[in-house]
Amino acid sequence: MNNYQKLLDEYIEFEEETLEKDSREVYTMAEQIKFYTDIMNYLEYGDIKIRDLEKIKSLKDLYYFYMESDGYIVGRFEDTEDFIEAYIKRLEEN
Repeated sequence: MNNYQKLLDEYIEFEEETLEKDSREVYTMAEQIKFYTDIMNYLEYGDIKIRDLEKIKSLKDLYYFYMESDGYIVGRFEDTEDFIEAYIKRLEEN
C-alpha cells in the first residue's frame, strides 16, 4: 500500500507539472490567436491605407514586433491602428 501511495503521489506530481506546462503553452497560443484575430478584424473593418497594408510583412512579424515592444495594446481599433502605425514607422526607418 505504501508503494501505491508513493506511485500515486509521483503520478499526481507528474500530472500537475504537465498540466501546468501545457496550460502555459495554451495561454501563449491563445494570446497569439487573439492578437491575430484583433489584427485581422482591424485590417478587414478598420481604416487602413492599401499602401500601408502592403508594407506588413506577415502576422508573425507583427506579433514579434508586438512582443518586443512595450506599451502597445491591440484590441480596440484605435489601439490597433496606433500599433500598426508604429510598426510601419519602424519598417520605414530601417
